[in-house]
Order: sequence, then structure tokens, then C-alpha cells
Amino acid sequence: MVPEVFGKYVLLERLGVGGMGEVVLAKAGTQGFERYFAIKRILTQGREDDAMVAMLISEAKLTISLVHPNIAQVFEFGKVGNHFFLAMEYVEGLSLSQVLAAAAAGEAELRAADAVSCVIQVCRALDYAHEKRDSTGSHLGVVHRDISPQNVLVDTSGLVKLIDFGVAKAASNVNKTGAGFLKGKIGYMSPEQATAGVVDRRSDIYSVGVVLYEALTLHRMFGGDDPLRVLMKVQTNQLPPIDKALGGKVPATLIAALKKALSTNPDDRHATAGELERDLSRALSEIDPAYTAHDLAKLVREVDTEFEARSERFKSYSKISPAEILAGQGSPELVGGEPTVKPGSGSGVTRLPATSDDLDFSISVEPRRASRRGLVLGLLGAVVAAGVGAGLVWYQPWRSPPPATRTILVDSTPIAARVLVDGELKGLTPATLTGITVAEVHRLRVEKDGFEAEERVLEAGTSATVSLRFELKPIGGEPAAVTDQPEPTPDKPAARPPRNPPRPPAKTEKGCLSVMVHPWAYINVDGERVGQTPQQCIKLPAGKHKVTLSNPALGVNKELTVTVKGGQTTAIKERF
Repeated sequence: MVPEVFGKYVLLERLGVGGMGEVVLAKAGTQGFERYFAIKRILTQGREDDAMVAMLISEAKLTISLVHPNIAQVFEFGKVGNHFFLAMEYVEGLSLSQVLAAAAAGEAELRAADAVSCVIQVCRALDYAHEKRDSTGSHLGVVHRDISPQNVLVDTSGLVKLIDFGVAKAASNVNKTGAGFLKGKIGYMSPEQATAGVVDRRSDIYSVGVVLYEALTLHRMFGGDDPLRVLMKVQTNQLPPIDKALGGKVPATLIAALKKALSTNPDDRHATAGELERDLSRALSEIDPAYTAHDLAKLVREVDTEFEARSERFKSYSKISPAEILAGQGSPELVGGEPTVKPGSGSGVTRLPATSDDLDFSISVEPRRASRRGLVLGLLGAVVAAGVGAGLVWYQPWRSPPPATRTILVDSTPIAARVLVDGELKGLTPATLTGITVAEVHRLRVEKDGFEAEERVLEAGTSATVSLRFELKPIGGEPAAVTDQPEPTPDKPAARPPRNPPRPPAKTEKGCLSVMVHPWAYINVDGERVGQTPQQCIKLPAGKHKVTLSNPALGVNKELTVTVKGGQTTAIKERF
């Protein structure tokens, strides 16, 4: 990119681009007192959404208070021209996802001690965030909700940094995610998060367990190319055989800690990240008692093949002067690693199309080899509001022209229904659909096996955000009444009714059976499979019925006898 002056910063090279922003390497300071930063700037589509700006401020109030060695630091939030920006700590190193990709490709050896050591530091960051209190002593109630290898950075000294609190949840957050909406990466969610349930710190502990399994085995815990199948595996906690994958390779204490973290029921997991850290520390002492951060640093330097090239680029960056850029000589452009002046080039901002790698609601895919530039903190998500030396930066969102695209929030009863836009599958309810063009008419369809599909036409308009809810009706309602008495015909008189006609059978009145099971169960009624929880209304004849609830993943099989009353709803609520 063409270097430019951006407030007190000089922007040097683009490090990443995502759904709502770009991350750029920058420097600030003069006369040898210079420091490198990762500057995140909100792209046009983000700046045009007042709701997004409000969300960023809300998240900012949370993130600015988190200061810990294992959490990448945020320094400043402000506005230059029409660009909101975030100045963050530049982390020179790699993401854990890059390390895993290199190990999977046979380019580096990732030992069990390396994986456990890395996750221990993640636990320290989470324990600090989970226990964080405000100035009055009240818990903030922080839940990260997006723990994944992409959001774990390891610098060249072996220090691990947790990043991207952009979808974090806090009890005091004024811009909470609506009930039933999924935020985070599907393959690393806890079952309760994947079913749009209530999440707390134990959801993060589950996600840490998923990351640890992947680091130990170099395989995704919930692998697969079909996002719907991946989501179903997560929702039903279909874990691979952990003993088979790790038995004999790591201590039994480590397998026990991993299984506990991955328990379906949150009550059976570690109560805090600190508890998980202690279990993992005991296991690390068994694997390699002499292990230190220097061993992890050695692995990063082995994988980071661009270290020398990056060092050469930094030498050339030290020669770029903000004064030269602003002196009317044009903008310096790097050619062959050396800064030169390109007359009359201006300092316009280069815009790149957004990618979907770090969407709030993203699909987990097979690891891929990422570009090995010096990694930046907080890829596309963590936003804070802090002024340096001048306190918090306040501003009023401006009014902008109607956006070219809109966001559609789709919810349904029951959840996990397929959402199709113009015949293309977009996800499962509850879903947040972005990039829907405003000027065009779209056909939106919501469908789920065992229920009648519902379609709606989304007219062209100017609203930036539209919320839609669907109530899907079970297939197989009351059958239409039919008569078996033939109609009389002109040439054949109607049959005379018998003197003592038989009394018609009494119509059997039906009622509804509602079944809610945590985390989930298959439902059999009177020996016949009728579906999977949750079910709002299973229509049954009034009377007693035998209901069997089974969860093969947990090995649970429970039989109940319920009495359904005509015209009423009988509810079953169970927790396995």
C-alpha cells in the first residue's frame, strides 16, 4: 500500500482485511522514540451503520479495562477525518492457527508440551477477564465467546496474547446481542452457545478445550465441510473418541482435564479458567518439567519463515518521515524495500473488498497456510474507546445516506431452521444475514424437517437492519373432515336412513405435547420416533402416552408416562 499520514500515525502496510475493517501496520513517534502499532480502521460499510458505531463504543468500554500480559493491549480509539480507528499493540509473531497449519503440513513439530503451555497462558488471560471488576467492585461478567486458534497469538519471545474481544459479552454491555443470536466461530462454540442458549464463563472453558484438542491432535474436533452438519455436531456435542486419539501419547491427567473441560453440562466443567490452568500445569509438569517460554519461542521462530524479510522491511520503514509526506512532495511509495517519492501520487486510501475469514458468525474450515507477516493484534473485532492523555473520546454518530446493503436478523420457532435467500442457503436460525442488497427484491425461505416451510418477499427499501421472525407449524395438523354419505342423484333417490341408525364414533380430541430437553434428545411417542428436541407442539390424542427421551452421545435413555388433555398443552422439561 502507499504509506500515508493518519493523524499522529504513519500507515505502512496492510496486515489484514475483514468484514468491517482493515488492520494496518503503523508507527508513531520521532527521533528514535518510535513505536509500532496495529491500526484498525472501520471500512465504509461499517461507518455507514450507526448501530455498528454504537456497538463499537459499547465494546470499547469493556476492552479498555482489560490490562494483562496475556491480553493484547489497546491504546487509543479516535477519529481522523471520516475514519474511526483503533490503535492496538503490534504483536510480532504468529497466530496459533498458523502454527497448527505448519505442524499439520510437516513443516514444524508441535509437541504436547507446546500445546499445553500455550493453552495455559490463554487460561490466565481468561481467568483475569472473567474475574474483572469495575471501580465499584462489581463483576463485569465478561465472556469472550470467540476463543479459537485465530484469536491466540504467540510472539517471538514465547508470550501468548489473547485477542479479539469484539464479540465479548459483559453484564454491563449496553449493546447486548439479542437473545437467540449466535456470535463466534461455529467449530469452537460450546453446545449452549451453538443452540443460542445462555452462556457464561464455562462456555469459554469448553472452547479452550476444543482448541487444546486441535493443538494436541492437529485435527478439528468438529470437522466437516458442511456447515449445517458441523453445527449439528456442536449442538449435540458429538465428540470424537478422545481416549483413542490421545491415549498413551499424553498423561492421563491431561486427558481427564480435557474431558472435564468438554463436558456437555456446564456444571460438570471446570468452574473457572484458573481451575483448568492448574490441571494443565500439573499435566505439563508430567510431560516436561523443565519446559519454559523459551521452548515455545523456539517453535515460533522455526515456523516464522518471514522473520528476516520482515526485519528488512522495518529498516526501510524507519526512513519514512511524516514531514516528507506532508511537505507536498507526494506520498512515499516503497520500491524494492526502500522509500522513494512518487510525485503527485496523493495519499488516498486504498480500499480492499471485505473477506469472510473473521465474521462474527463464521464457519470453521480446514486449517490453511496463512501469510506469515508479523502478526497484528486484534484482527477485525476488538474495539475500545480510550484517549491517550486526554481521556475517553466521545463523539456523535453522523447521519449518512441509505446503505447499499442491509442486515437481516432472522429468528424462528423452533430454532436451527434453514434460511435460504433466493434459493441459496445462508445459515441456520437464529441468523444474521449481511450484504443483502437494498435496491432489489429478495425471496426469503425458512424451512426445517417436520415443519411447514414459510416464505416471505423482502421488498426493496432503505432500512439498514430488518428483523424477521417465523413461527413454523408442525406438519400433520387436523385432517379435513370427510363424509362417506353419497350425494343423491336425479335418477336415483337418496337411500332412506335406517330406522335405528348406528351412533357415529365420538371424535377423539387432540392436545399438544411440548418437549424441551437440555442439551437435546430424540423423542419417541408410543414406540414411534417423532423428532428431536425442542418441540413446541406434538399433536396427540387425549389420554396417556409413553414417551422415551434418548441422547446416544450421553448414553441417556429416559422413559416417561404423560397424560395429554384435549385442547391443552402438556409440557415435558428435562435436563440430562
